[in-house]
Amino acid sequence: MGKNWQNIAAGIAVTFLIIVWMFGFEESTIGSADHSEQSPQQTLMIMDEKLSWLDLKSKQAHIYARAHQEDFSSYDEVTNYLKQWNMSENRMNWEFHETGMQEKWYGTFSDDTTSYSEKITFFIQPMVSSKDQFEVYTIFEASFQPVSNWDTPLSSLFNGSILSHFETSDIFLRIEGTVTGYDALTVQRMGQKIVESFSADVVEQLQEETFVSLSARTPHWENGIVTNGQQMNLQIALREIENGLGGETTVTIGTPLITTEY
Repeated sequence: MGKNWQNIAAGIAVTFLIIVWMFGFEESTIGSADHSEQSPQQTLMIMDEKLSWLDLKSKQAHIYARAHQEDFSSYDEVTNYLKQWNMSENRMNWEFHETGMQEKWYGTFSDDTTSYSEKITFFIQPMVSSKDQFEVYTIFEASFQPVSNWDTPLSSLFNGSILSHFETSDIFLRIEGTVTGYDALTVQRMGQKIVESFSADVVEQLQEETFVSLSARTPHWENGIVTNGQQMNLQIALREIENGLGGETTVTIGTPLITTEY
């Protein structure tokens, strides 16, 4: 039952991301005169710093990036595009699958010593308007434990060419983990404290007894989206999974929104 539910939830999450990708949110620049546009690394560092008071256990940072290109006039151009990735990311293990008119390439890499993992996926298919032209959907995912010195173990990610393939507005970031010993602090109060730590204003919220989801706007970074006519660039989700003494709560923070089940 557990695995089936996980599969269903994963399917829902993927379907949501595809809908978001196809129709898109209205992008927004949420201004603050005190800073210019930040890199993904800087944003994750701010998120990690603002959550330091929570003392998250099993803390992981995640990057999800997407790109859609439809300017390939021949399959040779697609091949050249894939070769660029294959050459620059030669540490990847690459696999190929074909279903109907769609091709799928994906490369994976993991380093168990640092809990760092990467996955790059390419979906290639003919354009609907012209079978002689092609479009490519590219998805990049990375997961790692935040560290005190971000530049050393993560230099290939933040200082390399990987993220340069994507527009800043197509990069989604999140940090997640669990907290224990906060049984006196309800998930609602904890969510409000996280909002306050980001100096954020709540624009949407869903609250239940053991779960809370907050969409907010923080001045700590600029990129965001517009949902229901309101600007947001921060999403917070907390779920109590054990209560009582030593209770445990999962915490997920994402920008501009959370791109996984929570």
